[in-house]
Amino acid sequence: MKNKKLIKSFLEYIKNERKYSLHTIRCYRADLNEFEKFLFKLNKIQFEKIDRSAIQIFIQNLAKKGAADKTLQRK
Repeated sequence: MKNKKLIKSFLEYIKNERKYSLHTIRCYRADLNEFEKFLFKLNKIQFEKIDRSAIQIFIQNLAKKGAADKTLQRK
């Protein structure tokens, strides 16, 4: 499944099934889109094909850019 479809499906799930707030959904959308762009730069385009190290590199990259601790925890 393509990343955009996975993101859309996940956002619909947290909206309809989990009843998350619109603010939370907006934050998740932004986070997932940011992560997708990061993966594209690593040539690991599909979510299904990533591994733990890709996620760790993403978080480390955000930390180096000065992201707040709460932001890093949410990601």
